[in-house]
Amino acid sequence: PSPLRRLWPPVLLSPVAMTVFASTDLGRLFRSVDGGEQWQEIPAWAGLGVVNALALSPSYAKDQTIFAATRSGVFRSFDDGASWESAEFGLLDPEALCIVCAPDYAMSETLWVGTGLGGLFRSRNAARAWRESGQGLPDAAIQAMVIAPTRSSPDGPTSRAIPLVGTEVDGVYLSIDGGSSWSRASDDLAGEFVNSLLVVSSDANEVVLLAGAASGVYRSVDGGAHWKLTTGGEFLALSFGISASGLVVAGAYGDGVFVSEDAGQSWREANQGLDGHAPPLVVRSPGNVLFALDIDGVLAASADGGATWDVASADDTPIRAMTVADDGGDGLLYTASDEGLFCRNAAAGSFDWQSLTLPSAPVAFLQPSPHFQRDRTLLCGDLAGSLFFSHSAGEEWSRLTLAWPSEFLLNAMIGRGENTPFVALSASLNAQANYQVNIWASTDLGQSWAILANLETESPAVLIAMPDDPAARAMFLATRNRIIKLFTEPSSGELSVEQHFWPQAPASRASSPRLTTPSRKRFL
Repeated sequence: PSPLRRLWPPVLLSPVAMTVFASTDLGRLFRSVDGGEQWQEIPAWAGLGVVNALALSPSYAKDQTIFAATRSGVFRSFDDGASWESAEFGLLDPEALCIVCAPDYAMSETLWVGTGLGGLFRSRNAARAWRESGQGLPDAAIQAMVIAPTRSSPDGPTSRAIPLVGTEVDGVYLSIDGGSSWSRASDDLAGEFVNSLLVVSSDANEVVLLAGAASGVYRSVDGGAHWKLTTGGEFLALSFGISASGLVVAGAYGDGVFVSEDAGQSWREANQGLDGHAPPLVVRSPGNVLFALDIDGVLAASADGGATWDVASADDTPIRAMTVADDGGDGLLYTASDEGLFCRNAAAGSFDWQSLTLPSAPVAFLQPSPHFQRDRTLLCGDLAGSLFFSHSAGEEWSRLTLAWPSEFLLNAMIGRGENTPFVALSASLNAQANYQVNIWASTDLGQSWAILANLETESPAVLIAMPDDPAARAMFLATRNRIIKLFTEPSSGELSVEQHFWPQAPASRASSPRLTTPSRKRFL
């Protein structure tokens, strides 16, 4: 499988042709030297944390210098990532969000880093030491930074590099003295939340900039003095990229990818073949309380069928997974965040949370046994592909041995069969760039696994459900444009399959599941 299936925002093109760097939200750093066709992990980065931003020396081809901004500070490498060292002396706020090298870094060794508590720091000795350089900036996170090589002005163009930063609460700021002092670039974006910046072009007469703000994508043709909302740019741009031909690409929060062929003046969606997948939005408790988890990790509850909602999270930490287990009463609500695993009674108005052991982090999903009242069993999968189970309602956990070390885990659940089987879905990329999904089952607590069926899909997102159906013992799989039903034929006892395609979807693009031996019907 692709090692980049959990891609984190930093993706950096180097000055060396076809070389790309990328990081994942599991704290791994990768390099490709063929434009992204093949990736190799940079082993020396292991254990140093999740990368928020990467920067290369403008002379990277010669000096092989890389800088990485993380939540625990800045790291640097002078040997193309073969070794790393901490570079946080003088950095008063370790949560580094963005990092940029000056255009003349090879001579000046100057670079900047913006931090989460509102600090901007400058180094003039290749990050050996940092000093505050944020005079005039608001007390808010510095989320983006670019260097504009020139900027036009009423007195004529200058050749000095102009640094600009995007702030969390007050738009774009710039410095005309090399970063010693700052002022708001324009009142047009005052009060705006700016996530991303891009220098589209820069010459003696015009500096074209883009800013990804909370209200949309803005464009400036005068170095930031004036900004206008772009046509079709009503989306939240988390990142920008630009090709050698001038094509501008924007990664949008919740909306996929947008492209511009006119230097950012207008935008169109470019999401063909790009699949998005969100966790289940709503779960109903045995007491008929609805729990909804949104994409930002906020949990809400409704006791009146969805007419009104109240926040139900244990704290402000984003929730990655939640479920409700049927304990014979109102149910037990489980939530998992990066801070821990929590449980409470699922009755309306209950806020008495119990802290439990988190088997691993970050968590991808939680699944209770359909017989939870009797067996107190939970399944937990993490983003690294490990699977854990608990027979004590989450107080103690054991790791399952998996039979697919070269594939990644999509989903898992506990079946309704007599042996309470574990069912898991794994996937890998095939030669056609589709995903080969295997459906596994185990009746001995994960000591051994057998393939129940397999299928091919264009999207690495498959949901699974096993309703209470003693006759057919059916399993439903949902992926992209189809629903697949695996069930036992009542007359013959053989394992059968049915597929249903969405009316608008081209059925010819889907492949039929290829079942293994019918004797595997016992797993259903």
